[in-house]
Amino acid sequence: MNAVLRSRAFVVSFFSFSSWLRRSLGALAGLGVLLLMQAPAMADYPDRTIRFVVGFPAGGSPDIFLRHFTHRLSSLAGQTVVVENKPGANAMVAAQNVATAKPDGYTVLFAPDSTPIGNRFLFKTLNYNPEKDLVLVAPMVWNTFVLVTSPGKTPGKSVDDLTKALKQKDGRSFFGQTSSGAQLMSESYKAMAGIKAEPVAFKGTVDGLTALMAGEIDFLFADVGAALPHIKSGKINALAVSSKRRPVLLPDVPTMAEAGFSDFDLDGFFGAYVPADTPKDVQDKLHGWLSQLNDNQEIKSAIGVVGAETFPRMTLEENQALLTGRRDIWARLIKLTNIQPQ
Repeated sequence: MNAVLRSRAFVVSFFSFSSWLRRSLGALAGLGVLLLMQAPAMADYPDRTIRFVVGFPAGGSPDIFLRHFTHRLSSLAGQTVVVENKPGANAMVAAQNVATAKPDGYTVLFAPDSTPIGNRFLFKTLNYNPEKDLVLVAPMVWNTFVLVTSPGKTPGKSVDDLTKALKQKDGRSFFGQTSSGAQLMSESYKAMAGIKAEPVAFKGTVDGLTALMAGEIDFLFADVGAALPHIKSGKINALAVSSKRRPVLLPDVPTMAEAGFSDFDLDGFFGAYVPADTPKDVQDKLHGWLSQLNDNQEIKSAIGVVGAETFPRMTLEENQALLTGRRDIWARLIKLTNIQPQ
């Protein structure tokens, strides 16, 4: 009887094991099919048009910078790369468009570092989280800014001349606000100089420069590329550059530090960002292509004409460290200027 029971137990155990084995093999087979289906999709990136979104109008420096890259990126990627301009709200419209896009590498944000960094200090409510929703895949263009005035409105040619003129106006003066970065520069200058001035918002630097030359505002921090033609023509005066080194194209213009503002050191960089959940292999491809283009001599020469430079090759980890360092600078200056979020 015991032998019979043991035999029956063996049979039951055998069939249970067989059933478990069939289920396990079936699951493994299904997983294998799934992996085989997914692998070509990742390996084939990109298989359609890549869209770069920029938060400034066509014709401005950001737009011009980007188009030097996208034309050549099309050849590297083997697909069409298009530029879509979505200006407004300190580039937040463009940033939100990318942050909420499908994380597949086909929607990329081209923006200054003020977009993922500055906006979180300047606005109470954002429709995206700059630190969690976007990843920097490649810094692309280093760009500095220059403090400019209109000769007809502010005849002086130094920061000291401007400061004296603004103090005499006792708050009845205005500056152009074209981006988060330009706003921080202007507010930092105000705080350090002890002057009063009200912001006037513009969609981009080109609009701000037009207003400056028309005498509608007293001063503006503009990127060198956009301001350079008007500086050369004498329509505006270049008083000082925002970084602690003089750009090659403005060797005679002092830095803000040289003009007496020792703690003033603000420049900017433009980079490519993708949604945070974008697959690592897709990020790696974009990072590799854009890093390769940063070494392109034709691009270096083209953007060098307007006083900008490409970035040296950096890893994805170094990219994030770069952003962390910039956030620290913003936090320090926000505290100095006491800018309150809107």
